[in-house]
Amino acid sequence: MVLRADGDRDERVRVEAAEAKLRAEREAIEERRREERREEREAMEERHLEERRPPCGSPGSSRTHV
Repeated sequence: MVLRADGDRDERVRVEAAEAKLRAEREAIEERRREERREEREAMEERHLEERRPPCGSPGSSRTHV
């Protein structure tokens, strides 16, 4: 009976450790996805700003060719 209880406890510890590892892996994947989406959003915003900016040397542009 004692051996069975020890075995059950050991199995429970292994299962909990495996679940914690999977949870950490899922969280890391989600964090990478959030970071990728943030970078994509920033790149889109930068492209949008570039499209709205007047060309170099045109009236209203503060940029000039050097």
